[in-house]
Amino acid sequence: MKESTACPAVLHIAPVAVLPSGVVEVLTGLTQELLRRGCEVGILASTPWHPDTKERFTAMGAACYGGAEGGGWRQMLARPRLSTLVGDLLRYDVVHLHNVWVPGNAALVGPLRQSGLPYLVSPHGGLMPAALHHHAWRKRLFLSTVLRNLIPQAALIHALNSAEEQAIASVYPGVPTRVLPSGVPPLLLESAERVKQEKIDHEAWAAGDLDPCRLRLLYLGRLDVRYKGLDVLLQAVDLCRAPLAASGARLVLAGPFNSDADEQVVRHLMEGMEPLVRLWPPVYGEEKIRLMASCDVFLYPSRSEGLPVSVLEALALGKPCVVTPGSNMADVVQRADAGFASDFSMEALAEVLVRVARTPLENLRTIGARGARWARENATWQVLGEKYEDMYREAIARSRQRRGEVG
Repeated sequence: MKESTACPAVLHIAPVAVLPSGVVEVLTGLTQELLRRGCEVGILASTPWHPDTKERFTAMGAACYGGAEGGGWRQMLARPRLSTLVGDLLRYDVVHLHNVWVPGNAALVGPLRQSGLPYLVSPHGGLMPAALHHHAWRKRLFLSTVLRNLIPQAALIHALNSAEEQAIASVYPGVPTRVLPSGVPPLLLESAERVKQEKIDHEAWAAGDLDPCRLRLLYLGRLDVRYKGLDVLLQAVDLCRAPLAASGARLVLAGPFNSDADEQVVRHLMEGMEPLVRLWPPVYGEEKIRLMASCDVFLYPSRSEGLPVSVLEALALGKPCVVTPGSNMADVVQRADAGFASDFSMEALAEVLVRVARTPLENLRTIGARGARWARENATWQVLGEKYEDMYREAIARSRQRRGEVG
């Protein structure tokens, strides 16, 4: 164990099989900043590694464990592999568990906990009411078995915002929590200043012989009707179709469908709404930044989130955001005067969309500039890095106190 003034050595346990992934994006920025600050960082995969994800973390200088090359978490828990794995990982000072509904996460943290390593848990929105209601009986069973001791015995639980802190307290009253937001992904920050100085266009807004698009509305993310509120968004657009069309608006929905059922629902709701609404395939990296930079307003009408990275990205790019309470960004957008907050109903959202359509583009740019300023001052990993270090030290100190050690 290092001296308390040194940067703690942090082992993250996380699912890393899927890209894009909000958890992986958070881990990317956090790991890069912790390494910059001189911390040792390891990533223990509770799922098979996505090849690009492992390459990303290895290139940074993080140690990568488990995943496909380890044969999966069940094989990692077999002896003698388990004793070797735990022996390798005891050099870390604290374990940070990401996501509560991945069986491998809980299975892997158990042996480390028994070895005395302090740990904290980031649910990433997994304990929000809407998340608990989805597959409710399975999650009640998981809470009463796998998570029964795991979360109550954590040194603390990390919440992304006050709404998540309240949701956690309703499930686990008395467990210490620490509220810290995520940061804007480093790649976007590297590109933000450059693209803001350019006149960015994108073929997503092209419409052939139709009238030119004068107001570019963008939703970018997983096309998931249940969580992302796309049904309510499309119903709202249908309600205010005439004023949106009169303003020259066009809404692009960009991203992968979550399931075949989601695709059927979205396409059904879109019937008769093209070219006012159009679908666009998933975009990543620089192409994603180009698309976001080319829009005038970013829409995120979620039913339930932890802290959506895409809204942080849009704010950093100077885009006014339309958000709902379920996005967990409505308070931020309102305090920063960086967009429009709407109740979660098609009528309320339609009313906000009409307000957006009637706001001059120059005013929208002014609103977006306030969001960019908020992101620079509050949501970069360089700003947040010291606070995460402090959170890890707090987890270590709480664990020591619980064991009766002198700090």
